[in-house]
Amino acid sequence: MKSIRILLLVLLALLLVQGCGNSTVTGTATPTASTEASETLAPEDMPTAAAVISAQADSSVAIATVNGQELSYADFEVRFAAEQALFQQQPDYDLSTTAGQQALARFRSGLLDRMIDEMLIEQIVVAMELTIDESELQSAAEAQAAQTGQELSFALQQVKNDMYAEIVMEAITADLDRVQPQVHVKQILAADIDQANAALAELESGAAWDQVAAKYSIDASVTEDGGDLGFIPAGVMPPAFDDAAFALEPGEYSGVVESETGIHIILLVEESDSLSVPDTYWQAVQQQTFTDWLASYREASTILLAE
Repeated sequence: MKSIRILLLVLLALLLVQGCGNSTVTGTATPTASTEASETLAPEDMPTAAAVISAQADSSVAIATVNGQELSYADFEVRFAAEQALFQQQPDYDLSTTAGQQALARFRSGLLDRMIDEMLIEQIVVAMELTIDESELQSAAEAQAAQTGQELSFALQQVKNDMYAEIVMEAITADLDRVQPQVHVKQILAADIDQANAALAELESGAAWDQVAAKYSIDASVTEDGGDLGFIPAGVMPPAFDDAAFALEPGEYSGVVESETGIHIILLVEESDSLSVPDTYWQAVQQQTFTDWLASYREASTILLAE
């Protein structure tokens, strides 16, 4: 991890030098990050681009400036229009409702976050002198455009962003140790919060874990092993699950944990710092390392948002 933090500092220094001559956002701008490197952040702590975004904003000015590089309102609106069409195809989405309008506002803000991350990644590609196969890019984009009906230019940008993220992740995790802290856990995956609370109450009253798991868990594996997930490293399960699992002592169980994948109660069986991550989980570990690194790099960058 020390080598990864050193790489962050070197890349940031390169980008600051490259950006010294660039213009900044027209009018008042709000800095969202400092220029000093920090320790790796958890994904949920990543700074957000929750700026007030006006559809009537002057398209000639920048909605954001990232290490001296501008993102114009015009470019943002073109991307938003293209992705909004896909977003609105989701089932149960209704723009005429308050919930639908709030969902669209969250999507709009999240898109700005993603575009800022894409700019950071492209800057890293340039600073590290990484390259992609242009013929592979063209072929993949043409296939995506044919499959989805997208404009080829839009598909090209999407595929390029994905390829850039992949090669940067490979570079960042090239020296990542295969031996990672892991926890051996069991889980009760409840159907709803009431079922989870009922299961927790029975555990607290002294009922055996496997008995409660068999009664309440919707995880099919509990019929044989009490919801045993085996050893897992950080990054395989959602952040809320990891936070709870890695905070336990062997033999302890958590409270009710809500995550993107369900409602859990977690039992820590044992932990290890000496096991190699199996191939099944290795990509998830690489992705988690890259996500943390990018969040830390974003925190260390200079990002200005238009008011």
